[in-house]
Amino acid sequence: MLLLLFNVGAERYGLDSSRVIEVVPAVPLRSVPQAPAYVAGLFRYRGRIVPVIDLCALLGGRPAGQLMSTRIILFDYPGPNGESRVLGLVAERVTDSLLVSEDELKPPGLSLPGAPYLAQIVDRPDGLTQCLAAGELLSEEAAAMLFPEEGSAS
Repeated sequence: MLLLLFNVGAERYGLDSSRVIEVVPAVPLRSVPQAPAYVAGLFRYRGRIVPVIDLCALLGGRPAGQLMSTRIILFDYPGPNGESRVLGLVAERVTDSLLVSEDELKPPGLSLPGAPYLAQIVDRPDGLTQCLAAGELLSEEAAAMLFPEEGSAS
């Protein structure tokens, strides 16, 4: 598996790159009043309005910094009926990838009910990398908020 790496503070995380659509520069986002702090905003991507969440705010409790390496990762987020939805993920230090084998993926050691997205850990001499189950990043309520057209169809 090829992981796209990013940081939240000093902690390194990885996303399965097979679901990454594109990595784009951090662009100005339209803010969303009354949204949770981890909702960074909205932007137009190839004619679509894409919701963007801030991984630093979600995982580290502070917004992503305006760094040269801050990027928006456009991710194929699975819908409830298997449909494809584009979700933007703001992250810092999006500069590298890591090829890992299945036997390198270790259980995370704990399970947090409020953070089902914390998946396996890769332990290498240069440090630990926490994998994210990005399809689990949003609760049902958050998904309904960010993708309201689906809620109105039911």
